[in-house]
Amino acid sequence: MRFIVLIISIILLLFIISKVTSVEKRKIVSMTDEVFQNFYLLLWGIGLIFLILFIPYQVWRITGSSYGWGGAYIFGFTVIAIILLVYYSYSKFKLKRESIGKERIN
Repeated sequence: MRFIVLIISIILLLFIISKVTSVEKRKIVSMTDEVFQNFYLLLWGIGLIFLILFIPYQVWRITGSSYGWGGAYIFGFTVIAIILLVYYSYSKFKLKRESIGKERIN
């Protein structure tokens, strides 16, 4: 069951990152649009922070919930891996959205 929750969490993390890049890509015409854009970024950001902390917790639980240095290493390395995954996928989604926007202009 924990594996399923972990897989769903990772998929949800990637979905949130794609939503953040799509919200950033929207054109801002008025102050109201900017307020709504910041509001949506804040909501997606809260989910993103929750998942960045929840996924290492799930990995720690799957590996046996060690309270010693082993558990600290597992938790720490998982946090680092998740942050690297977030940066990598954000840059991939951002480049993809920018290339799609350039194709529509041409």
